[in-house]
Amino acid sequence: MFINNHIQSLASVYGAQAVGGTKGRKPVTKSAESSSVQLSTQAQDFSAILQKIRSKKDDVRMDRVEELESQISAGTYKIDEKAVAASMLNMRY
Repeated sequence: MFINNHIQSLASVYGAQAVGGTKGRKPVTKSAESSSVQLSTQAQDFSAILQKIRSKKDDVRMDRVEELESQISAGTYKIDEKAVAASMLNMRY
């Protein structure tokens, strides 16, 4: 395979593309600044759910959190894999 013979021809092609690609570009105008984004209904629903979760952070049961933290640090926290799997299968999106 003769790679060295083709390097200069490849470089000239890429050089021509780089130079030719910048000539046709227009400067950014103010109209680009006024563009807008539309979110899908799924994204809007997700955003609403996220806002509800963030607003309810006072509903944390600190007694339960402390209990679980102590079980985890003591190494006595056990997970029921079957219950987790069943819960995951019952989720609907």
